[in-house]
Amino acid sequence: VVASDDPGEEIGWASVAWCNASSKVRRGYPDHYVRLNVSGVDSVRALAAELGGSWLEPTGTLEIAAGPEAGRKLAADARRLDREFGYPAEILTRERVAELADVTLRADETAAFFSRDAVVDPVALLGRLAAAYREGGGRLVRDRVVGFERDGAAIRAVRLAGGTALRAEGGGFAAGAWTPDLAAAAGIAVAMLPRDDGRVPGLVAAVGHGGRAPGPMLLFPEVMVRPAGPRRVLLASDRGDGGVGRASTDEELGAVAEVWRRRAAARVPALEGSEVLDLRLGMRALSGDGLTIAGVPSNTVNAYVLTTHSGFTLAPLLGELAAAEICRGEDQDLLTPYRPTRFEKGPGAT
Repeated sequence: VVASDDPGEEIGWASVAWCNASSKVRRGYPDHYVRLNVSGVDSVRALAAELGGSWLEPTGTLEIAAGPEAGRKLAADARRLDREFGYPAEILTRERVAELADVTLRADETAAFFSRDAVVDPVALLGRLAAAYREGGGRLVRDRVVGFERDGAAIRAVRLAGGTALRAEGGGFAAGAWTPDLAAAAGIAVAMLPRDDGRVPGLVAAVGHGGRAPGPMLLFPEVMVRPAGPRRVLLASDRGDGGVGRASTDEELGAVAEVWRRRAAARVPALEGSEVLDLRLGMRALSGDGLTIAGVPSNTVNAYVLTTHSGFTLAPLLGELAAAEICRGEDQDLLTPYRPTRFEKGPGAT
């Protein structure tokens, strides 16, 4: 593995690290992607049992919908997840909401609980994975990739900024939102949204408070509240980030975070008197059609692209499936809808 920075430090808490399948129906993803995420949640839990440690917090997600129409949709989505996909989902009474979390609900709101959802501590997880990787004989090279050596359709070596070249039987491209840049150095096009696209930047605000931890992941119409320790939560939004982007100033980012903090405090009594501690602007790995990319591009024979916006849900499953394809040459049917070559055949290519 070649990485310019420590993976844990690089990702840190720039993501809310939400492991879930609950949002996939609401967002209109195709059924095969919902099923992939349901399997992904199972794989994350299996990895937690295998690795040990406290990096996975099985909080569940409490989602709130405002108004009759949104409430009916939330109820329909929850029933569909439960009945069609076998993913536990429950429409809650007010009494049941009060048992799960101390939150303020409005009269016209509907609540649902998704018990299989969880949150991940990225630094703790990546620390465990790096240790297991080294114990298994893996090598982590701290350097920056500056190019590749190709022999026709085959990648033969990776050139590093330090002046060395690593000979290789193939190359794997898994660099999140920077995957297209990395792949381009090998003459490979990856159909992902550019980082200056308004949908790619994602703001996360860390907020300190003196109250009781909120319990589950809280998904209100106006803000997401993610538990992150006994006196800390992370705030974000999955319905737009207030217009922030790569060019936003610290003052602009801080203003959005303060709006989120006030919204969260109005919903969660424990957050009254809270304060914004820090901000991170991450970059979402969004493909041209919003789905995972996994497979060998058409102009290579030994390069494998693997990138997804659902990394904290899908990474263990995708890693297992990709390893079967790369190491054993066994095509995985689950990955068929996500091949990079699909963008050569229709809309979504960039």
